Amino acid sequence: MFAVEISPYTKVALAGVYEVSVDTVQQAIFAAQCGDMEEANTLLKGFGVETVAAPDGSSLEYINNGESYDVSLCIERPTGNVLAISWGAWFEVAEEDYCRKTGEIPCVYCGEYTFRGRTGEIPLCESCGHCVSG
Repeated sequence: MFAVEISPYTKVALAGVYEVSVDTVQQAIFAAQCGDMEEANTLLKGFGVETVAAPDGSSLEYINNGESYDVSLCIERPTGNVLAISWGAWFEVAEEDYCRKTGEIPCVYCGEYTFRGRTGEIPLCESCGHCVSG
């Protein structure tokens, strides 16, 4: 695993979110750096280890704290970076990057990605046929 330095301020934020001591947060970070997210989850008293996948194939393994936009202890795949970020914000950035690179947008009905279409056209989802906009 590659460890991105997690600042003392972020460790305090993690301690507040998970309602544990900063020392416990440090132990959980070490467990995550060793690849043991289950142990990190136990230390932080989280709601389990979950994964969110980005449309580009990367993913974020995170300790669920019950809130999409609160900071969480995470491992980014495939890089293996251990970091503290909200999984909701991570996904939004990953999706935005994917859409910018590919010219696709997500369908709010089925979740699949489809091309925007040409200017003036009303784009339809290639998977479910619903109108999409972006």
